[in-house]
Amino acid sequence: MRWYYTPYALPFIVSGIISLPVALVAWRRRGVPGATPLALFMFAMVEWSIGNALEMCSVDLAGKTFWTNVEYVGIVAFPVTWIAVAIEFSGRGEWLTRRNVGLLLVIPAVTVLMIWTNSFHGLMRYNIKLDTSGPFSVITKTYGPWFWVHTVYSYALLFIGTIMIARSLLGRAHLYKGQAAVFVVGVLAPWISNVLYISGSSPVPRLDITPIAFTISGLATTWGLLRYRLLDIVPVAWATVVEGMGSGVIVVDSQDRVVDMNPAAQRMTGWRVSQAIGRQVAEVLSRWASMVEGSRDVAGRGGELVLDANGEDQSYEFHFSPLLSSRRGLLGRLVVIHDITERKRTQARLVQQQRVLATMEERERLARELHDNIGQALGYLNVQAQAVREQLARGQTAVADSYLQGLVAVAQDAYGEVREYIRAMRGVTSPGREFVPALEQFLRRFERNCGIHTELDVPGEIRDGVLDQPAEMQLMRIIQEATANVRKHAEARQVRVRFAMLPGEVEVTVEDDGRGFDPVRPVGVDVGVGAAAQEGEGFGLGIMRERAEAVGGSLEIHSAPGQGTRVRVRIPLIPPRKDGDANEGSIG
Repeated sequence: MRWYYTPYALPFIVSGIISLPVALVAWRRRGVPGATPLALFMFAMVEWSIGNALEMCSVDLAGKTFWTNVEYVGIVAFPVTWIAVAIEFSGRGEWLTRRNVGLLLVIPAVTVLMIWTNSFHGLMRYNIKLDTSGPFSVITKTYGPWFWVHTVYSYALLFIGTIMIARSLLGRAHLYKGQAAVFVVGVLAPWISNVLYISGSSPVPRLDITPIAFTISGLATTWGLLRYRLLDIVPVAWATVVEGMGSGVIVVDSQDRVVDMNPAAQRMTGWRVSQAIGRQVAEVLSRWASMVEGSRDVAGRGGELVLDANGEDQSYEFHFSPLLSSRRGLLGRLVVIHDITERKRTQARLVQQQRVLATMEERERLARELHDNIGQALGYLNVQAQAVREQLARGQTAVADSYLQGLVAVAQDAYGEVREYIRAMRGVTSPGREFVPALEQFLRRFERNCGIHTELDVPGEIRDGVLDQPAEMQLMRIIQEATANVRKHAEARQVRVRFAMLPGEVEVTVEDDGRGFDPVRPVGVDVGVGAAAQEGEGFGLGIMRERAEAVGGSLEIHSAPGQGTRVRVRIPLIPPRKDGDANEGSIG
C-alpha cells in the first residue's frame, strides 16, 4: 500500500484530533444519562475522520478502497449512536433495551458486511475507478441498491433523533436554548455536508467534506460540555418529573407570556398548552387574578386561595419563582400551583377529631372528679343519714345529733370542693394551699367523720415541693379514693399514709389493717383498699391507675384475706428548676 502527502487530508486529521478528547471526556462520565451513547457518537466521528484522511493519502485504488471500507464502521455507527443520544436526553432511556439496540444495529451490521464483500455482488457500489485528473486522486463509482437502503435508514434515524432533541430542548424556550443550539450545530453540520457531497454540490468538487464538518461538530460539543455542562444537566426533568407531577407548573418568559405548562396545569386552568402559549399569564390564570396580581417582581412569592366550585370550596397554593440566567438576568418565572383541597379537608377532619378527643378526655376527667369527690360524699351522707334515721327511731336524739353534725361537716366540705372545681373549670385561680397541710386537714376530717385512726409520715424534703401541681392534685385524689375504700369495705381501725423519697420519684403507701381480700378474682371488680373485692363496680382501681399514669407514675395494690391492703403509688419528681423559678408545690 503506497502513500503520498496531500494538504487536503489535514482537515480530516484535525477533525479526528478535536473529536477524540471530547469522546474520552464523555466516556469517563458514562455514569451520567446520555454520556455513553454520546461517547460512542464521538468515537464514530474520530473513526470516520481518520479513515477518510488515510483514504486521501493512499495512492492506488486498492488502498483507497480498503480505507473507504474502514470508514464505514464509523459511518454506520454514527446514526445509531445519535438516536441513542436523543433517546437518553429526551428521558426515554428505558427504550434502550438489548433487544431494541440489537434491532437498530441490524442494517448497520448488514451494511458493513456488504461493503467488505462488495466485490462479489456490487450491491453497495459498482463501476469503481480511480480518477487522478484533479489535485488529488479519488474513487469514482455508481451507488448500488443497498447503499440507498443504508442512506435512507441513516437519514431516518438522524431525523427522528433530531426531532426528539428539538422537542426536549427547543420546546422549553429559554431554559435550554444554549444546549439546544449546541446539539443542532453539532449534528446538522456534518449531515448537511454529506447531502451536498452525495448530490454533487460540494463546494470542493470530488471531495467528501462530511468528515471536515466534524470539526464544527466536535468544537460545538466541546463548548457544550464546558459551557453548558451537557452531561451534568440532562434536560429530561420536564418529561420525567414535571410532566407527571400532580401540581401545576407553568413557565413564563420575562414578558409574562406563557411558554409551557404541564398536564396538571392544563387541567387546573382549563387551557390547553397550544392555546396558552404566547398568552399573558394573567389571562391564563384569570381564576386566580388576585394571586397573580403584583407577583411579578416578588421573588418566591406565594399564598393560598379558596374558590367556590359547584358549591364546594377548592383550595389552591401558589408559588412564584424567578428563572435566572448564568449572569443573574431574569429569563422568566416558574409558577407552581398545588391543589391543597384534600389536605385542607384532612386538616379540618383532624381538628374535629382533636376536639372530640378533648371533649372525651374532659368528660373522663369530670367523671373521675365526680366519683372521687361528690360520689364519695354522697355515699357517706347516705350511710350516715340512714344511721341518723335509726337513732331517731330509737329515740336516741343525742346520738342522732352528733351524726347530723358529721353530716353537716361532710356536706360543707363537699360544697367547698364543688365550688373549687367550678372555679377551676371557669379558669379562676383558687387561693393556693400547700400540699402537705391540705393532706393533713383531709386525714383529720376523715378520722373525725369515720372514726378510723389515721397516721401521716412525710419526710422533710417532701415539704419542699418536689412534685408539681398536677402531680400533687392527682396524688391527693388517689389518697382520697384509697381512704374511701377503707371506710366502705375494710372494717379497719387504722390507716397509715407514708411518703418516701426514691431516686427520681416519690413513693406513697396507703395501708390499712382491715380484712383484706383475695386479689385473684375476675377482671373488672373494684380491688380498692379495704377489701373492695366485695364491690363489683370496678371504678375505684381504674380511676386511681389512670390518675397515676396521667402524671407518669404507676400504682400497685397488695392484699390478702385478713392481712389488710396496701396501695403503693410512685410519682416522678418535678424536673429541676432554674434559679428564679417559682415553687408550684401547692394544690388549689
